[in-house]
Amino acid sequence: KITQWKKDGLTAPAGVTKSALQPRLEGAAFVVFAPLPREFASLDAVFGVIARLREAPEGATPVLWLEDWTAMALDRIGADEGRIRAYYELLIQGLRGVAPELMERTRVCWQGEAILAAPSEYWISVINVGRETTLDEVRGALAPTERLEFAAQVFASLMHVADVLALTTASSVVLCCEAE
Repeated sequence: KITQWKKDGLTAPAGVTKSALQPRLEGAAFVVFAPLPREFASLDAVFGVIARLREAPEGATPVLWLEDWTAMALDRIGADEGRIRAYYELLIQGLRGVAPELMERTRVCWQGEAILAAPSEYWISVINVGRETTLDEVRGALAPTERLEFAAQVFASLMHVADVLALTTASSVVLCCEAE
């Protein structure tokens, strides 16, 4: 039985509060978070992503963010790295097949690659987000039909915020997520 706990007053060193996407985003960015992997990539998913990417304002760089590590944390399609990668590669091929001109100017970013480019900064960012976020806030950020049942959901939510922070190096950022 826990009777007390210690709250650390630690702060991250200056300049190591968030990860930054490498290479950095220049100018305005319009970021679309791809749907998390499912057993199959549907045309609805392809057309949904295309519709969101086409909303990018003139002059903004469209960015497609693929949450491969989040998918593993949430046990999507068995948390199998190969299957997760295959899902996203199939989604990308569908996007390129339907809207090649749009995908030519879209920057595709894999979450795992962004994490491994600066792992210490990324995980410090996740930890800092966790220090500032309550469980009720995480619960409130879930889709209306989703219940908070697993620690991985909390972890994935913190990772999502760290991803957003890594994308804020652009002069302006608009974020788009799939509505579930």
